Amino acid sequence: MNTILFTFHFLICIALICLILTQQGKGSEMGVAFSSSSSSSLFGSQGSSAFLVKLTTILACIFFINCLTIGVLNKHPNESKIISKVIES
Repeated sequence: MNTILFTFHFLICIALICLILTQQGKGSEMGVAFSSSSSSSLFGSQGSSAFLVKLTTILACIFFINCLTIGVLNKHPNESKIISKVIES
């Protein structure tokens, strides 16, 4: 079970790193905004970045849930054995 969770965790980490590095910052168009173009492009339309932000948010939530799951399962690894012994007797 731990191997599956850690592999899933590793894949989420790689996906998050790739998504974060491919996104543009909000200030990346500032130079264009103050030149001859209109000032509405400073924080204007986001285009495809809205999808990337939503996908990053979803992956971050999955990442944190997976972290909590790994932590809870590894808090007391022998606890399930103790409970099963109590139930059997």
